[in-house]
Amino acid sequence: LAARRHVRVARAMIADSASTADDLVAFLGAPRERVHVVHLGVDADLAPAAPDAVRALRTRLGLPPNAEVVVHVGTRQPRKNLPRLIEALAHIARERPDAVLVLAGRRGWGNEDLGAVARRAGVGDRVAMVDYVDRADLPALFGLACVVAVPSLHEGFGLPLLEAMACGAPVVAARASSLPEVGGDAVAWFDPHDVTDMATVIARLMGDADDRDRLTAAGRARAATFTWRRCVDATRTVLEGAAQPLPRRR
Repeated sequence: LAARRHVRVARAMIADSASTADDLVAFLGAPRERVHVVHLGVDADLAPAAPDAVRALRTRLGLPPNAEVVVHVGTRQPRKNLPRLIEALAHIARERPDAVLVLAGRRGWGNEDLGAVARRAGVGDRVAMVDYVDRADLPALFGLACVVAVPSLHEGFGLPLLEAMACGAPVVAARASSLPEVGGDAVAWFDPHDVTDMATVIARLMGDADDRDRLTAAGRARAATFTWRRCVDATRTVLEGAAQPLPRRR
């Protein structure tokens, strides 16, 4: 109810993606001309981690040296689509016996028992759930990933995808909501509702070092275009426009 009122009275609205702008118009009736898209940025100090930091984090997490790690970063909640990612791991493990999945992030809303999902899928010993990861450890976490997976059914923007690219990780993601807008051609895409497609795309990338290198280079280049300076400048432009006096009414 509050959001609908804000949309009705606001002179201007800032959406962090065109996908979110479309949602504001479609679901809350926002006037299109008042909605401005301003993409978020990625912190300039997020960059590939040193090999020693990656090895140290691998040891702390108890991951075997030969493990092929798929990493997901984000709060665990239904829209993140993690049960399907776990089921995809079960498909992948048949061909890649060293594949493991690290789910990093606190538990959010919802009552999903991801441990039970993993046990039912036969990969209970291949899924590691890690609580909140300190920001200082993010580059190393992305660095130990063979692939970073973002299977979300919906994202307003998708900052972890951008952060993973900035840290030099090859990324696979759902072709859904704002994610293609952020990832562009620097990400391998799959259908988030299709476990087989998800598993196929992830496994293909895990087995193709050249494609991983290509996505790593493309991802870093694309992430470099999402700066906080650009975000600040665009936000200021919207605020200055909204601060102009309205035309006098008779």
